[in-house]
Amino acid sequence: MPEWILQILIVSIIVPSLGYLGFMLKKIIDAKIDAWLAASDIKKKEEVRAAFSDALNKLSNAVFTSVMETQRTFVAAIEKAGELTTAQKEEAFQLSYTRVKEIMSNASLEIIQNATGSLEQLIKAQIEAQLPTVKVIVAQSVTPSCPAVIQEE
Repeated sequence: MPEWILQILIVSIIVPSLGYLGFMLKKIIDAKIDAWLAASDIKKKEEVRAAFSDALNKLSNAVFTSVMETQRTFVAAIEKAGELTTAQKEEAFQLSYTRVKEIMSNASLEIIQNATGSLEQLIKAQIEAQLPTVKVIVAQSVTPSCPAVIQEE
Protein backbone atom coordinates (compact mmCIF):
# COMPACT_ATOMS: atom_id res chain seq x y z
CA MET A 1 0.00 0.00 0.00
CA PRO A 2 1.49 3.37 -0.94
CA GLU A 3 2.54 5.54 1.98
CA TRP A 4 0.30 8.45 0.95
CA ILE A 5 -2.78 6.24 1.17
CA LEU A 6 -1.82 5.24 4.69
CA GLN A 7 -1.33 8.89 5.63
CA ILE A 8 -4.73 9.80 4.22
CA LEU A 9 -6.33 6.95 6.15
CA ILE A 10 -4.68 8.05 9.35
CA VAL A 11 -5.71 11.65 8.92
CA SER A 12 -9.24 10.91 7.69
CA ILE A 13 -10.12 8.05 10.04
CA ILE A 14 -7.96 8.18 13.15
CA VAL A 15 -8.01 11.94 13.72
CA PRO A 16 -11.85 12.18 13.60
CA SER A 17 -11.98 9.08 15.80
CA LEU A 18 -9.90 10.91 18.39
CA GLY A 19 -12.52 13.67 18.47
CA TYR A 20 -15.26 11.13 19.00
CA LEU A 21 -13.27 9.36 21.71
CA GLY A 22 -12.69 12.71 23.39
CA PHE A 23 -16.43 13.42 23.26
CA MET A 24 -17.25 10.03 24.78
CA LEU A 25 -14.54 10.45 27.43
CA LYS A 26 -15.99 13.84 28.36
CA LYS A 27 -19.46 12.30 28.61
CA ILE A 28 -18.21 9.55 30.93
CA ILE A 29 -16.24 11.98 33.04
CA ASP A 30 -19.20 14.39 33.26
CA ALA A 31 -21.25 11.53 34.70
CA LYS A 32 -18.49 10.85 37.26
CA ILE A 33 -18.36 14.54 38.17
CA ASP A 34 -22.12 14.61 38.65
CA ALA A 35 -21.90 11.60 40.96
CA TRP A 36 -18.94 13.13 42.79
CA LEU A 37 -20.78 16.43 43.33
CA ALA A 38 -24.30 15.10 43.89
CA ALA A 39 -24.56 16.87 47.26
CA SER A 40 -23.04 20.17 46.06
CA ASP A 41 -24.89 23.25 44.89
CA ILE A 42 -25.14 24.24 41.21
CA LYS A 43 -22.55 27.02 41.40
CA LYS A 44 -20.00 24.64 42.89
CA LYS A 45 -20.75 22.07 40.17
CA GLU A 46 -20.18 24.63 37.43
CA GLU A 47 -16.91 25.80 39.03
CA VAL A 48 -15.65 22.23 39.30
CA ARG A 49 -16.82 21.40 35.78
CA ALA A 50 -15.01 24.49 34.42
CA ALA A 51 -11.85 23.62 36.37
CA PHE A 52 -11.97 20.05 35.11
CA SER A 53 -12.56 21.13 31.52
CA ASP A 54 -9.61 23.52 31.77
CA ALA A 55 -7.39 20.80 33.29
CA LEU A 56 -8.41 18.33 30.58
CA ASN A 57 -7.60 20.86 27.83
CA LYS A 58 -4.22 21.51 29.43
CA LEU A 59 -3.61 17.76 29.60
CA SER A 60 -4.49 17.34 25.94
CA ASN A 61 -2.09 20.14 24.94
CA ALA A 62 0.63 18.79 27.23
CA VAL A 63 0.29 15.29 25.74
CA PHE A 64 0.47 16.61 22.19
CA THR A 65 3.51 18.74 23.03
CA SER A 66 5.36 15.95 24.84
CA VAL A 67 4.70 13.37 22.10
CA MET A 68 5.78 15.87 19.43
CA GLU A 69 8.98 16.69 21.37
CA THR A 70 9.82 13.01 21.84
CA GLN A 71 9.07 12.18 18.21
CA ARG A 72 11.14 15.05 16.83
CA THR A 73 14.15 14.50 19.06
CA PHE A 74 14.53 11.04 20.56
CA VAL A 75 12.66 8.92 18.01
CA ALA A 76 13.87 10.79 14.93
CA ALA A 77 17.51 10.39 15.98
CA ILE A 78 17.09 6.65 16.53
CA GLU A 79 15.15 6.11 13.30
CA LYS A 80 17.98 7.72 11.32
CA ALA A 81 20.27 5.00 12.67
CA GLY A 82 17.75 2.21 12.04
CA GLU A 83 14.54 0.71 13.39
CA LEU A 84 13.24 1.38 16.88
CA THR A 85 13.48 -1.58 19.22
CA THR A 86 10.72 -2.42 21.67
CA ALA A 87 12.87 -1.14 24.53
CA GLN A 88 13.46 2.15 22.72
CA LYS A 89 9.74 2.53 22.03
CA GLU A 90 9.05 2.03 25.73
CA GLU A 91 11.74 4.57 26.60
CA ALA A 92 10.18 7.08 24.18
CA PHE A 93 6.78 6.45 25.76
CA GLN A 94 8.21 7.02 29.24
CA LEU A 95 9.92 10.23 28.08
CA SER A 96 6.56 11.53 26.82
CA TYR A 97 4.77 10.43 29.98
CA THR A 98 7.36 12.12 32.22
CA ARG A 99 7.26 15.31 30.13
CA VAL A 100 3.44 15.49 30.45
CA LYS A 101 3.74 15.37 34.22
CA GLU A 102 6.45 18.06 34.12
CA ILE A 103 4.30 20.38 32.01
CA MET A 104 1.12 19.96 34.05
CA SER A 105 0.64 21.68 37.40
CA ASN A 106 -0.05 19.56 40.47
CA ALA A 107 -3.43 21.28 40.83
CA SER A 108 -4.53 20.29 37.31
CA LEU A 109 -3.27 16.73 37.79
CA GLU A 110 -5.15 16.50 41.10
CA ILE A 111 -8.40 17.74 39.52
CA ILE A 112 -8.13 15.09 36.79
CA GLN A 113 -7.21 12.37 39.30
CA ASN A 114 -10.20 13.23 41.50
CA ALA A 115 -12.61 13.29 38.56
CA THR A 116 -11.40 10.17 36.75
CA GLY A 117 -9.72 8.09 39.43
CA SER A 118 -7.12 6.98 36.89
CA LEU A 119 -4.77 9.78 35.89
CA GLU A 120 -1.99 7.46 34.72
CA GLN A 121 -4.30 5.44 32.49
CA LEU A 122 -5.76 8.61 30.99
CA ILE A 123 -2.31 10.04 30.20
CA LYS A 124 -1.17 6.74 28.69
CA ALA A 125 -4.32 6.46 26.57
CA GLN A 126 -3.93 10.02 25.30
CA ILE A 127 -0.27 9.44 24.42
CA GLU A 128 -1.22 6.32 22.45
CA ALA A 129 -4.02 8.22 20.72
CA GLN A 130 -1.70 11.08 19.70
CA LEU A 131 1.07 8.90 18.24
CA PRO A 132 -0.44 8.30 14.76
CA THR A 133 -1.24 11.99 14.29
CA VAL A 134 2.17 13.13 15.46
CA LYS A 135 3.92 10.58 13.23
CA VAL A 136 2.09 11.93 10.19
CA ILE A 137 2.83 15.54 11.15
CA VAL A 138 6.52 14.81 11.68
CA ALA A 139 6.73 12.75 8.48
CA GLN A 140 5.26 15.63 6.51
CA SER A 141 7.32 18.17 8.47
CA VAL A 142 4.23 20.23 9.04
CA THR A 143 4.06 22.59 12.00
CA PRO A 144 0.62 22.13 13.54
CA SER A 145 -1.61 25.07 14.30
CA CYS A 146 -1.89 24.11 17.94
CA PRO A 147 -1.60 26.64 20.74
CA ALA A 148 1.73 26.52 22.48
CA VAL A 149 1.68 24.77 25.79
CA ILE A 150 3.03 26.95 28.53
CA GLN A 151 4.44 25.07 31.44
CA GLU A 152 2.21 25.62 34.46
CA GLU A 153 3.64 26.71 37.74
